[in-house]
Amino acid sequence: MPTFRSWLFKIAHNTFLNHKASCRTMESIEAARTLIGNTSAESSFAHQDLYLALRTLPPKERSAITLFYLSGYSIKEIATITESSQDAVKQQLSRGRTQLKERLKL
Repeated sequence: MPTFRSWLFKIAHNTFLNHKASCRTMESIEAARTLIGNTSAESSFAHQDLYLALRTLPPKERSAITLFYLSGYSIKEIATITESSQDAVKQQLSRGRTQLKERLKL
């Protein structure tokens, strides 16, 4: 039986995907940087380029990366939250990491 936290994240994830479907994805870090501007609180973070690069990822890859690395969920938990298979989550994480490496030039 899913925990309350997983259920809540599933609702948040679906809401995020619905919102992102109506918005366009940023094509580059520069586009994301111009969107938030220099006065944003995010500009003071040491990892600003990482956060900007995350904004350029497609919604599924972004949510997988965020849930796995920033929230500490396991692949199995992410699969439950996103209603996808564990293999799909692994693919999303792989694609997300690859895209982040390209955008951050690592």
